[in-house]
Amino acid sequence: MRRLLPVLACVLVCGSASAQESPDDLLAKVMASPTSTGLLVTDVDAGSQANTVGLASGDILVSYDGKPIPDPQTLQAAIAAAKEKKTVTAEVEVDRMGEARKFELTVGQRIGIAILPVQKGVAIDPLPPDSAPKLDWSRFDAPGDQWMCFYEGGKKAGFEHVTWTRKDGVLSLRHEVAFDGGEAWGLNHFLVDSEMSTGERAEGLKSRFENPLTKYVSEGSVVKDSKAPSAGWESTHTSPEQKEPEGNLQFAAGDLVPTYDILFLAQALPRSGGAAYRFSPVEEGTGRVMHASALVVAGKQKAKLGDREIEGWQVEWRLIGRPANVYWLDDQGAILAISYGNAFAIPSTKEEALAGLHPDLKPRTAD
Repeated sequence: MRRLLPVLACVLVCGSASAQESPDDLLAKVMASPTSTGLLVTDVDAGSQANTVGLASGDILVSYDGKPIPDPQTLQAAIAAAKEKKTVTAEVEVDRMGEARKFELTVGQRIGIAILPVQKGVAIDPLPPDSAPKLDWSRFDAPGDQWMCFYEGGKKAGFEHVTWTRKDGVLSLRHEVAFDGGEAWGLNHFLVDSEMSTGERAEGLKSRFENPLTKYVSEGSVVKDSKAPSAGWESTHTSPEQKEPEGNLQFAAGDLVPTYDILFLAQALPRSGGAAYRFSPVEEGTGRVMHASALVVAGKQKAKLGDREIEGWQVEWRLIGRPANVYWLDDQGAILAISYGNAFAIPSTKEEALAGLHPDLKPRTAD
């Protein structure tokens, strides 16, 4: 879901960037010449069993419980077969940069990885080249705001509210999301204030992420450092359990764009099929720089979200190895809908957006 809940990616810490291979460099090397047919691990979730047993980004999963797994469907079938046999643990064979490894995974427990099918010796690039699109920021020249109803599992669960002002080439944004995720996700309330430069290229300048339900705050800003191979993002995090702020500096190639700002970048892209803009997302809630991404204008498309029929310019956020968001825009770049996988948002009035809310999800950015 939108990265509303953190998508954790491996990053480099300041001081080691020049001495180690970055996760994106490693993935690029494997994608250029996969040494096995199987499922390439592009991300490992923190706290997952994959992380616990030692699976890593860049590994190629070759077999599960003795069965070859050339695609995700085959892996799912192998897991289902292991469950049916009441197998407790299953052996996973892995190709790590040409070296065979084996790991034991608990059957029935979420593995916690993002995967991409690869074939031995066949190069892939899941991201298109940057087409250097001409960005049009004029729709943000006048201050504005947008209310949206947020749907989870086809049912209204909360609201989104975004506001913007643009001055001297800087877009100042406020984004509020509040929803009831039920037993799986619980109550969520996110407030994000950010600034983004709006020239020929976009770049996040700073952001402040707050979760008032947990009193968690993360603040970050873009930095330039001669020791780094490219741009970096410095962040600090505070929470009730953490008395002293924790800081870190992380690096990525290309434009750094906080994930909540991607919606506005999508609206600035030309409505022209095939336009592509490559960048590195920064996750505000964790301060982490994620894998390289691209915004791609897929053209005018029809879609069905719940009981809504949508037709407009489809702009896809493609993140290496993970499905990300899809934005539908009208000819002027206004939002028609946003898909976050199993959740989506539809523009609405303020009254519609706030109707039927859980009492703990009161808006903080509304008058």
